[in-house]
Amino acid sequence: AVSPGIHYHLPWPMEKVDKPKIRKINRISIGYREKKGKKKEGTDSAIIQRLTGDINIIDLRILLQYSIKDAPNYLFKTENPDYLVKAAAEAAITQIVGRLAVDEVLTIGKLKIQNKTQKIVQEFLDSYGCGIQIFTANLQEIHPPKDVIKSFKDVINAQADMDKFISEAYSYKNMIIPIARGEAEALIKSAEAYRENKINQATGDSSRFLAVLEEYQKAPQVNR
Repeated sequence: AVSPGIHYHLPWPMEKVDKPKIRKINRISIGYREKKGKKKEGTDSAIIQRLTGDINIIDLRILLQYSIKDAPNYLFKTENPDYLVKAAAEAAITQIVGRLAVDEVLTIGKLKIQNKTQKIVQEFLDSYGCGIQIFTANLQEIHPPKDVIKSFKDVINAQADMDKFISEAYSYKNMIIPIARGEAEALIKSAEAYRENKINQATGDSSRFLAVLEEYQKAPQVNR
């Protein structure tokens, strides 16, 4: 039943009303590995591989969370928000990782990668007025490719062993130098004492010889 009054029907697409879910947290996982042929919405099936600044390959997966911060811009300037976020994140990761050495990427550089990825992606989206707010960019995985992980660990272990040997060498050096310095000082003091003793002895012998010589010169016939 239709209620009394004027009724009208607008032609498409004016009659359609889009109500974006501005409170919804959307997730984009880049580098997600599919399981049993299933693919989650908002994910990419291929693990991301990137070159580090010192020409090493690393695999990574990163999860971004975003929401709508400007509904009109989101509706009218963004046709495929997931694709935009994904493309911006992949470009950002390429740029960031390409400026870091592999050791930094796999250790202290993780937080730097996350923060810079979020910043660069947000700046990109804002430059196009997409109406999207990036909340987080979290690394889920980051490691060398599986087929070289063992070799990479061997290199890391060798580096750790070398660092250990260097540290032990410095410790030995710091221990032995004071001992050697003490021994050297003792030898120097002993040599100085020996020299002083010889000088005193020679001085005494010389004095006695001069005394005898003086007596001899006074009475050479008597002292023969």
